[in-house]
Amino acid sequence: MALIAVGSSLLQIKGIELSADMQADLANIAVTLAGVAGGLLAISGRLRAATGIRGK
Repeated sequence: MALIAVGSSLLQIKGIELSADMQADLANIAVTLAGVAGGLLAISGRLRAATGIRGK
């Protein structure tokens, strides 16, 4: 979540200020999206797999 802090600092230079609550919300959204992306990748891998999990 360091990227959010850096992004917030860059926005502050431009005159846009993100509150600590907004930064926390953005961090939660980023973690949730990463979990969704991981789940979709796992499902995609299973659908494309040539063999079953036990090698059948």
